Amino acid sequence: MHRRNGHDTATFGRQNPSSRIYDNVDSLDMTEDGWESKRQESLGHLQVAVSYDHSTSRVILRIIAARALKMRDYARRLAPNPFVKVYLLPGRKVSNKRRTRFVPCSTNPEWNQIVEWQVPPMSLSSLYLEFSVWDYDRLSENNALGQVTVSVAGSFLFQKTMLDIHREAYAILSLVEYERRDMISRIPHSRMGYNA
Repeated sequence: MHRRNGHDTATFGRQNPSSRIYDNVDSLDMTEDGWESKRQESLGHLQVAVSYDHSTSRVILRIIAARALKMRDYARRLAPNPFVKVYLLPGRKVSNKRRTRFVPCSTNPEWNQIVEWQVPPMSLSSLYLEFSVWDYDRLSENNALGQVTVSVAGSFLFQKTMLDIHREAYAILSLVEYERRDMISRIPHSRMGYNA
């Protein structure tokens, strides 16, 4: 983990391949070189920041940017119109869903949008954030560009923010192929608790 501009920076690593849930964190430089070091066999990368406000019991998530998203049409060099949907799981309800605006024609969009959920502190240990990046298409159905699900309680990212309400922790998440079913059903029961 690195300290940059008064903020902790990290990337989720060690992905559980069977459930695609990130539950550990490795350190990463958040500079452009840091983005470059993440270029691997993925569908792009999503940069986010999270904090928890104890006084209002709110999870505050800042969706910052994405890099190296796939093109809408490689042959015609058409970039997607990306936006991000975030679900606070368990519970795939409309009240648990948040979404950014779309950025026209970009494989490296920047949103810098904040989304929030009211969450009592005792519920934090059982939560997951499911991020999915979509290509907005006003003429037909939106196309999925990738997704990643993060274990809130099992991540060092969130544990650090619990200690200091003025701290915002950053992460770069590697996107994988989108799956249409609720991923929370595939999480082993033993992983639902808090990992201290």
